[in-house]
Amino acid sequence: MTWRRTILLVVLAVAGCKADPNGMPPRPYYVSYTKTLPDVVRRAADAGEAGAQTALGHFYERGENGFAVREDEALRLYRLAAAQGYPPALTNLAVLVATGRGVARDDAEAARLLSLAAQQDYEPAQVYLAACYLAHRGQIADGDAVAIAALRAVAAREMGSNHCRHVRIVVGLAQLSRDGAPGVPREQAEAIRLLKKMAAPRGSGCDDENAKAQLAKMPANPPLDRQ
Repeated sequence: MTWRRTILLVVLAVAGCKADPNGMPPRPYYVSYTKTLPDVVRRAADAGEAGAQTALGHFYERGENGFAVREDEALRLYRLAAAQGYPPALTNLAVLVATGRGVARDDAEAARLLSLAAQQDYEPAQVYLAACYLAHRGQIADGDAVAIAALRAVAAREMGSNHCRHVRIVVGLAQLSRDGAPGVPREQAEAIRLLKKMAAPRGSGCDDENAKAQLAKMPANPPLDRQ
């Protein structure tokens, strides 16, 4: 487990991680119900519609749209939707479980829920799972295929944009690629590619100081190894 402890801890508000000051994807409480009247949402939730159950769970979790805060009811609704495999509900439930809100805190269970959502290519779950994998939270096994896939998916989106929302995850993957790790072959050229994007000035990159420092330690002509 020591290889991950050398990585800069990625910080997000799930599975024991702290809030990321650079931002994080919003949890999709409303889904397709952003402009739907609460009573309509309730009827749909009572009928078993997972999106409505998730939206109604948000109303109870946050005390919005005239609903009193009731974390027990939010948990019940999220669980109903999560039992249907609905990724937003799995993610929202994971956040409550990871933070011990209305339920005993369980990082491993939170990671399990996030993994189920991430396997459906659900972006917020991929971000949380990748962050907690790098931070060694939730008892995620070294080289876990779903977590590694989530890391790569988050990094690919970040590399294809200039939003710079998840720089720490990209830098974390770069460090794994630099050194080699379970599930991540040693590819120094790939590490340099990732770091250059994160270190580049705003407009073409993210101007991240940690990426600059890591890049400065890389060889000018990296070997073409893949181990």
